[in-house]
Amino acid sequence: MANLGLKESLIVVTSAKGVGKSTLAGTYLPPSLVDRVFYHDGEGSSNNLVSKLAKQNLAFGYRNNLDDRWTKGILPGNKDLLNRIASGQLPWVNTKERDSLIDYWYYIREDINENLTPGKFSVYVHDPVERLESSMAAWVSAHKNETGWKKMAYGEMWTKGFYPLYRALFSAIWQRGVDVIILTAHLGNPWTDEGPIPGKVRPKAKVELFKLAQLYVWLVNEPNNSTGAPAGIILKERLGTVGVTKEDTWDLQRRLPRRVPSFTWDNIQKYLDGSIKCDLANPAFGEVPTKEEQSMIDDALSDKQMQLMLLRARTTLAEVSGNVIPIEPSAEGEFDIGDVSPATMARKLYADGGGVPLEQLATMLKKPLPLIKRWVEAT
Repeated sequence: MANLGLKESLIVVTSAKGVGKSTLAGTYLPPSLVDRVFYHDGEGSSNNLVSKLAKQNLAFGYRNNLDDRWTKGILPGNKDLLNRIASGQLPWVNTKERDSLIDYWYYIREDINENLTPGKFSVYVHDPVERLESSMAAWVSAHKNETGWKKMAYGEMWTKGFYPLYRALFSAIWQRGVDVIILTAHLGNPWTDEGPIPGKVRPKAKVELFKLAQLYVWLVNEPNNSTGAPAGIILKERLGTVGVTKEDTWDLQRRLPRRVPSFTWDNIQKYLDGSIKCDLANPAFGEVPTKEEQSMIDDALSDKQMQLMLLRARTTLAEVSGNVIPIEPSAEGEFDIGDVSPATMARKLYADGGGVPLEQLATMLKKPLPLIKRWVEAT
């Protein structure tokens, strides 16, 4: 029986549809404690699991199918909504849609306040987070002064508005005695300013969750598992040990391999207690992501993709200023940003929401990272 012993922790599980996110999220606790799970189901994803639990005379302590609250005819369809979020666009078209999303955010908060009884639940699940995040974005858009987001840069909305909302929401849940928050997220393609990058995937949840999570795992189908359990690629973990040697040095050890061949909570517990050894220098079979998996999950934009984004941004800015002189690559294949200031270029690429890491902006624009950060913060 798994007992990870986590306190005030966040676990994020991402995968393609049908791999097992909901089942994993709902079975964190052993069967005898499933009544200590508080489950917010955003898409009816846990319907099958709930049915199977019922056959064992088991049930979550609380489950709310939020899909019933998703007002038909007002909000965008789920596919359309996720595409908007993935491409860095505001996830609503008009005020009516935005206000409906705000109501959804209020409803989730009220449900937690009224039904997450202090001391009654050990695990809170929100499955998946996309609708929750879009409702947060809608609230932030309508309350710019309170959140400190006053500029039009979409990326700034998420960092200054929605990141604090997530932290506040988690704190409120933990204060009621919950040990572990589990969020699930679909996978989608990283986007440039012209569309998705083929052959690449990344979680549709915002990167702020990556910063906050103790464990972030990407589930993939694993045909070698007779039980049908997925493998789990560990994108981030804070579950290692910190010790001190006799020589007065730090002994820091990671407990999980880069890829867990059969990702179940029982197996994670075995890695943590040493029953299954994690030898990163000599990984066991299945403990290293395949080349295909590594290629897909690596959502960092390549130099070539980054050059294309710079070119498109430069061209757009030139057209706005009335300068439509074509921009050609140098002999080395690099694009000169010309008379557009690096600060303007950095702000535009950041505001476009294309997922460009600030470190990569610094490299491409050949400027120090602190300077890039100042430019972006001034957007």
